[in-house]
Amino acid sequence: MSLSFDSRDNEGRTPLSWAAENGDVESMRTLIHLGADVHSMDLQERTPMIWAAIFDQVEAIFILYNEGASTEYGNESALTYASAEGKIEAMRALIAIGSDTEYEDDTGMTPLQWASYGGNMDAMGILIDIGVDMEYTDEQGNTALTWASWAYRKSTLCVRFLIDRGAIDTSNCDGTAFTRSVTTLDGLNKRQYMDIYASA
Repeated sequence: MSLSFDSRDNEGRTPLSWAAENGDVESMRTLIHLGADVHSMDLQERTPMIWAAIFDQVEAIFILYNEGASTEYGNESALTYASAEGKIEAMRALIAIGSDTEYEDDTGMTPLQWASYGGNMDAMGILIDIGVDMEYTDEQGNTALTWASWAYRKSTLCVRFLIDRGAIDTSNCDGTAFTRSVTTLDGLNKRQYMDIYASA
């Protein structure tokens, strides 16, 4: 009976996928040596690289990269997942190996927009510091500032952070961070924004 090192569970995940999530680098090396597919996708279209990113497994990221794994597949990006989850070390590793920092998913959202929506200011700062476009709009016309206003946590802080870093497009913004003080923010300058949020 032949053995398959790419056998899948009921989630469509392979042993390499689980090893990458857990940072089990020895098992990863063994599986890859035996022919495991570094490009395998599960039922959610997540690869071992994406699972390594979600769980901040830096060494696993480098092993997969050195074996030819991409950081982007179809509409999925490992950096997007790391940014959304605030996995800073994984982000740094993915950026170091050349991940597309403005990769668009199937809704047109970028890593910065996902970091903003997730309320992850450290992740937002990393992306802004390397020069990503803060005013980029997704397919719904939303910017990072829009998504920060809808963040499920830290919305006010994230809005303040983006404004302090120079974000200006308030199209489609809503949520507590904005409705506390004004009904529309169009036309306000940075100083006025900061005054609005001073007591937030």
